[in-house]
Amino acid sequence: MKANMETYKWLANIKSRFPITVLIIEYILILFFCFMLADILEDHLWKKNLILLHTSFELICVFTAMVIFVIVWYVYNSTSCRNQIIGFGFLVVAIFDTLHTLYFVPLNYAPQTYFDLSARYWMLGRFAEAIALLYSLAIKFKGGLNKYIVLLFTLGGSFCISSLIYFSASYSDVLITCFMLINKLF
Repeated sequence: MKANMETYKWLANIKSRFPITVLIIEYILILFFCFMLADILEDHLWKKNLILLHTSFELICVFTAMVIFVIVWYVYNSTSCRNQIIGFGFLVVAIFDTLHTLYFVPLNYAPQTYFDLSARYWMLGRFAEAIALLYSLAIKFKGGLNKYIVLLFTLGGSFCISSLIYFSASYSDVLITCFMLINKLF
């Protein structure tokens, strides 16, 4: 018991004398452990249960985005405009992530001509997330809008973009050019 106390005091002494170095070493050890665990899990778990694990992880992301939206929805009138934008932005992310999960290639729900439909929805989700976060940082607007109107525009915009992606097999080059142009504007 006394040896454990001396070891603890020795570690506490090192942590107090070199806090940044100890922190970096701890993070490197955690990162190494995670890499080893991921390598083991990839061989034994991921390759055998790809559909189950991908769907589970994506549904966790959808659930998290929806929780953010629901929290903002219930405190809409008492929160800042920045939080309102983030909340509705994560609703769009949840919609696109749900479509990404639904059209994941091994599930075979997508039409045969759309081998990259899932990837398109995933990219749209990340793009919407980035736009919402960046726009919430740049906003100077103080007044709030009616949350039902914002919800209507959010759902309508998500539906229009989703439909455009789904029905645009022959227009993919045009869409990529439009997204690149919008990306350069922001």
